[in-house]
Amino acid sequence: MNCNRKTYGTKLILWLLCGTMLLGVTACTSPDSPADGSDTQAAAPTDAPTEAPTEPETVDPEEAARLKEEAMKALYDSTEATLLPIGGFSTPSTELRDHNTGVEGSYQAAWQLVADAGLNYMITLEEWSSSYWIVEAIEAAQKAGVKLYYQGLDDPDRSIEFMKLMLESAGADAFAGIYLKDEPCYDDLDELGQHTQKVRDAMGDKQYPVFSNLLPTYAPATSVSSDYRDYVHQYIEKCKPDVLMFDYYPFAGGDTTPALIANNACAMIEAKEAGIPVWTFVQSSGWGGFNEPNQYQIRLNANLNLAMGAKGLCYFVACEHYPNWSYTAMINADGKTTKLYDKVKTVNDELLAMKGVYLGYTCEGVMLVNYKNVDRYLPKTRSEEFALESYGVVASAAPESTGKFLIGCFTDGEGGTGYYVVNLDSKKSSSVTLTFASDASGSYSLWTPAGVTDMGDVTADGTLTVALDKGAGAFLCVAPKAN
Repeated sequence: MNCNRKTYGTKLILWLLCGTMLLGVTACTSPDSPADGSDTQAAAPTDAPTEAPTEPETVDPEEAARLKEEAMKALYDSTEATLLPIGGFSTPSTELRDHNTGVEGSYQAAWQLVADAGLNYMITLEEWSSSYWIVEAIEAAQKAGVKLYYQGLDDPDRSIEFMKLMLESAGADAFAGIYLKDEPCYDDLDELGQHTQKVRDAMGDKQYPVFSNLLPTYAPATSVSSDYRDYVHQYIEKCKPDVLMFDYYPFAGGDTTPALIANNACAMIEAKEAGIPVWTFVQSSGWGGFNEPNQYQIRLNANLNLAMGAKGLCYFVACEHYPNWSYTAMINADGKTTKLYDKVKTVNDELLAMKGVYLGYTCEGVMLVNYKNVDRYLPKTRSEEFALESYGVVASAAPESTGKFLIGCFTDGEGGTGYYVVNLDSKKSSSVTLTFASDASGSYSLWTPAGVTDMGDVTADGTLTVALDKGAGAFLCVAPKAN
């Protein structure tokens, strides 16, 4: 999208004009220059009266602020949103199907709750056991405006059978693809590659995404081998997925964010080489030794993944599978929403308010600000190259007090750069000041859940301070200076 650069320059005119007036820049002729261009030493008498110097034009500060607000609103309103894939695992419980509740529309109502929370796709769970259930699920998804991925449980024949059922149903337009296997081990990859190709072949001319979900770095070495990056690489080589997806659940006590960053870095490097997007799970549940996250932790988890280049998110867990399931969920098996529902909806509203401006960019690495713990984790995934000291027009970044930040560094491939700034502290608001390089130039816009909240010129050795709430993120678009 490039922050809609084609309209960005025109929408900045008011603000740039305002800035010019504030600086007192005027176009005027020297009072000592004669109109005919003759020699000034011979033209002016020694006793000629001198004119008072011209005062620089100024503008009222309130008017300048108003013009800037109008320019920011015009940019935001003129930017077409790019939809961020936000999903959930898994679909509403079978307990809610109309024949179980005896209430007409109870199942559809649960799907509408999914959509109202900002989820635009779902991954199935129990639908594999009934051809009737899968058809009912996709038709309900269609009515709610939600896409559906069928989870094949590593059964290609069943996946093909159910795919055909869905594509022949009234909900066919909601079919999104096949999520073939959850968390394959290293030793599963050869067979999984064969299964993936079998499903893809059955699709014929109309291809849909086929992918699986990888184990995280904290999985036993017996499952992912002693070299995690090789596990990721071999999966891509053997299965050729359309999406590289993995889960990492960081809220198990203690600060596991550094290990999550290393996991993300490894996935991004391998996915970039393969030319495929990365989708990540976001922990929105509590179970076993994993703590149920609060709103700021969910926000941090989502923003961090996006700042490292993820192009899609999936909440785990979305819907309760059956009553008194061991996982807390957004929507229970009785169809009622929980406090988690409100937290996830709030985070999704924030993410979608940024209109997906970062999705048109490619992540090249991250700057870590006052956060050194990652250094000992990156070598474990052979991803040290992903940590950058500076990038593009940003030469350095300094936090307020003890603040900790991650800055995702992006390029749009056309000379523009982007910086996804995330407050890594889910307990305290903070700010970070970016210092531009000595040769920096261009124009910027700062995108936050509140819209475009700042815009202006990038100046050499200038600074820009970004203030962020707990776990929050913002995306800074920088367009190159027009020739």
